[in-house]
Amino acid sequence: MKAVIDMSEHVADIEHQLWINSCGAHAGTTALEMLLSMSGKQVELDRLFTYYVLRDMAGYGDKDNGSRIRDIPKALKEIGIADGRTFDRAQLDKAEQELKRQYLTRGKYGVVITTTVTPLERNRVGINFNIEEGDAAKIRQINIVGAKAFSEKDLLSQFQLTTPGWMTWYTKNDQYSRQKLSADLEKLKSFYMNQGYLEFAVESTQVSISPDKQDVYITVNVTEGDRYQVSSVKLAGDLADGLLGPLQPVFFD
Repeated sequence: MKAVIDMSEHVADIEHQLWINSCGAHAGTTALEMLLSMSGKQVELDRLFTYYVLRDMAGYGDKDNGSRIRDIPKALKEIGIADGRTFDRAQLDKAEQELKRQYLTRGKYGVVITTTVTPLERNRVGINFNIEEGDAAKIRQINIVGAKAFSEKDLLSQFQLTTPGWMTWYTKNDQYSRQKLSADLEKLKSFYMNQGYLEFAVESTQVSISPDKQDVYITVNVTEGDRYQVSSVKLAGDLADGLLGPLQPVFFD
């Protein structure tokens, strides 16, 4: 019988998965922390960034679909955790900017990334990314300027993005996303088109952030144009007797 080996000293503290819905990111980073601990290196890896990279690699974008275990090594390599690479300051700066970009796209505008390069023996260097994530900025106000035919409340009901509410802690819809805003503007255009405003257009959008990088303000400038109504409908061909009557509510409602 094999002897029991106690490896508890190398296992990191238990992490609550609720705030990052990815067992893959937790499992991968914890496993690597354990291996590094066994080799005498005590490090704490960033599960949130690993999660983001995994989702991007899987093509999930802003969707919260978790990740796959087999993609963990690739994700860690994307972060820059790979032995034997030639040190390049330009590549390091690029990696730091990519790290920051990943956080900014998730609404963490107050993120601070500090990179430390430590010379090691045998002509090697150790690279450490110290990340202070900060809180995700929240949408405090969405204004639609130029709307006259409908109330702003009715128009904002077409949006997925919203200001903080009792369910936004789960949906994250109070966190700004360029992709979500683009989708909301398309839904707004479809709403107007379905009401007969064929010349409706979104003229511009402005997204501003407060000095403390905690609040986001969105302004959408629109032009409604005239509302068009059907003036006449002509049906051609051989029509069955009595067919036009039932069709009148469809065209002249």
